[in-house]
Order: sequence, then C-alpha cells, then structure tokens
Amino acid sequence: MLARIARLWLLAELALLAALAIVLAHWHAWHWRHGVLLAVALFAGWRVVGNALVYAMACRRDGPRPAAHRVGLARRIALILREAWVFSAVYLWYQLRPRVYGRDGPVEDRARPARVVLLVHGYFCNAGVWAWFIRWFEAVGETVRTVSLEPVFGSIEDNATCLHARLEEIRSAHPGVPIDLVCHSMGGLVARACFATHGLAGVTKVVTLGTPHHGTDIARIALGIDGRQMVAGNPWIAAMPGAGIVDAIDVTTILTHDDNLVTPRISGALAGARRIEFAGIGHLSLLASRPVFEAVRDALSVPLRER
Repeated sequence: MLARIARLWLLAELALLAALAIVLAHWHAWHWRHGVLLAVALFAGWRVVGNALVYAMACRRDGPRPAAHRVGLARRIALILREAWVFSAVYLWYQLRPRVYGRDGPVEDRARPARVVLLVHGYFCNAGVWAWFIRWFEAVGETVRTVSLEPVFGSIEDNATCLHARLEEIRSAHPGVPIDLVCHSMGGLVARACFATHGLAGVTKVVTLGTPHHGTDIARIALGIDGRQMVAGNPWIAAMPGAGIVDAIDVTTILTHDDNLVTPRISGALAGARRIEFAGIGHLSLLASRPVFEAVRDALSVPLRER
C-alpha cells in the first residue's frame, strides 16, 4: 500500500517540478535546461528547509542535552542535509520497490541459518527503508528478513498482528532458529504490542532505533490511528502494552540526541534495557549510519542475559 502512495507522491512531485520548470523558463525566456535546474534546486531547498524547521522544533521541545552529546553548528547543518538526502532516497526510490530493496518475500532458504534478523520499520514506511541495513547485514553473512506493516494508517495493534504473522512464517520455515528483531521508530512499539498480545516465542533479542517508547510531541501532526497513539501523554502510550518485554527478552535501545522526530529524545530509552546513545544523527539517518549499524551488530552479539 505504501509503495503505491509513494509512487503517486513521486508522480505528483514530478508533475509539479515539470510545471515549475516550464513556468520559470517561460517567464525568464531561459533554455528549458535552466528552468529544470532551478526547479530541482528549489525542490531540494524546500526539503532542506523543511527538515531544518522540524529539527529546530524538536530541539526547542527537548530538555537540556548531556554535555557529552552536544554538537556544534557545522555538525547540525551536516545532519540536516543528510536527513534531507536520506528522506529523498527513501521516499522517492527505496520504498517504491520494497520487494527489491527489502526482504519481504517468502522464506525459502534451504540451509538452516544460525539466526534470522527481522527488520521492523516505523511509521509511514515499508521494508524498502532498510536498504542500507540489508546490504550491511548480508555482507557479513546474516540471514535478513523484513515485514511491511499494514494497514499504513491503522492501529499499532493491527500492525502487531501483521508482525506476528511474519514471525509465524519465519518460525514455520526455520523451527528452533532464534530470531532477533531490529525495530526503527514505531516498529519498536509494534514489537512491544505484539509481545503483549501474541508473545514473541523464538525471539531472543530486540534492538530499537529511535523508538518513542514514551511518546513524542511531533506525533501531534501525524495522520492515522497509529500517529495518534504515539503522541506523548496519549492514554494509549501511557498504558503502553509490552512493558514486561525487558524481563523476557534482551532489549537494547539506541537513541540519538539529535532526533528530529522523537521529542523528548530520552523517550527513546526504556527502563531495564541497555541504552546506546548517539549525537549528530537524525531520525531517518539512523538507518543509513554505519556506526549505528555496528552498534546494532554489537548489541546482537552480546551474550544473552541470565533470567
């Protein structure tokens, strides 16, 4: 479903881009190439400005950051530019073809893997958002699977049912093989809801990236039931199911003190779970950061805690 929305989005942007290029070229009697170049520059600038405004709003709503995670102006500008680039790559390319850039297909491995790493995306995304992580994981020999959560604007409980179905498919294909979950943003809440309703038998470790475990103020502008459920102070998030997940499964939370979509940023932490903190990385850029990937690999390599 999201792939279809992304294609319509892309067509709408291309139509607007073409119209703007024609208008600019006509008004200024330019060659059409000059009109296209300026139109592209304006669209790119709009994305950068949009990310800068959201980041500024997030910083304003967040509390004082630890001294160890303060970054200078140059690094903040760099993270805004990178977030704009990652956003464009994800929504105008990778998420158009989740079956190509994700690993949503049937589980058909003939060999028995040592483990399966299941990647769970966040709000208004699909499996294509994991393109970088999939490339890195598969380069080191991991068996990677993804899930595209449906419905796009449904409840987190609906998404949890979708996740449960994918887990059942993997367990059926690889009985007894441990499964590790890596969840970005809302995906961590989906995993917790799945744990509360269906259990997570076979899952040994969960790593969350930028998950608003205690809600986020930015979700006030989000669409859909799932968007409303993530609002900080919402009754659903206050009574969030799956709080006992840290007592049953090894959980690591990874957060960034420059998250532009999770405020306050400490919402990315969960009591009783390991915590890894970054700075100078935006929310979507967590998925395109080699240091973050290495932290995830390290978290998945830590021996299981004794219960």
